[in-house]
Amino acid sequence: MYKKILYAVQLDDANKLNIEKAIKYADTHNAMLHVVNVVSPLMPRYAYTGVYVEQEIQDGFTEGFRNLLRESVRPHPHVTSEILLGEPAEIITDYADKNDFDAILLNGHHHNIFGRFGSVAEKVVSMSKLDVIVFKEI
Repeated sequence: MYKKILYAVQLDDANKLNIEKAIKYADTHNAMLHVVNVVSPLMPRYAYTGVYVEQEIQDGFTEGFRNLLRESVRPHPHVTSEILLGEPAEIITDYADKNDFDAILLNGHHHNIFGRFGSVAEKVVSMSKLDVIVFKEI
């Protein structure tokens, strides 16, 4: 059913278990899995004069993301990864559309009523034209 799946993750320890879960999910569909981490800009683009600080922070996230994948993903020929920069919900949905993904996987988190208004998963579910699968928090 799915041949190309986008899995968007955050950098935290819970993702080590979920990445394995995502690989198993992709394997059951005989699909390619592309794992992305979206780094939000620290400030609106008009609010700062240079990109040096943001580039250093993005480099730090890139290294953390690579370490997470190295620690939690067994070598797998059908798993690729990438760091993206921007507002997470918009970047995830746009990237999935532009790169012909069949489905999006996300990690769900428990939120109180106020936290739900900012939930990336909820925004992606409502914005995307694709199937969106949300893993429950492990």
